[in-house]
Amino acid sequence: VFRVTPGAAAEKAGIQPNDWIMALNDQRVTSFQHLTQMIGRHNPGDEATLRIRRDREVLNVDVKFDSWLEKARPK
Repeated sequence: VFRVTPGAAAEKAGIQPNDWIMALNDQRVTSFQHLTQMIGRHNPGDEATLRIRRDREVLNVDVKFDSWLEKARPK
């Protein structure tokens, strides 16, 4: 994670810059593109668990996807 948008789902979930997202709902994340594809399968209001590495600690973080998903999807 390079930056976290204020007020976005990631910030609300406690994600911080320099966190490394390892998995989404126990599915391994292989790249940023892969992560965005995985997130794109969800709808606003859906909940998921991210496994992240922060420094030397591995954490599970619950996240609730927000309305940017609607805006990001092609029409």
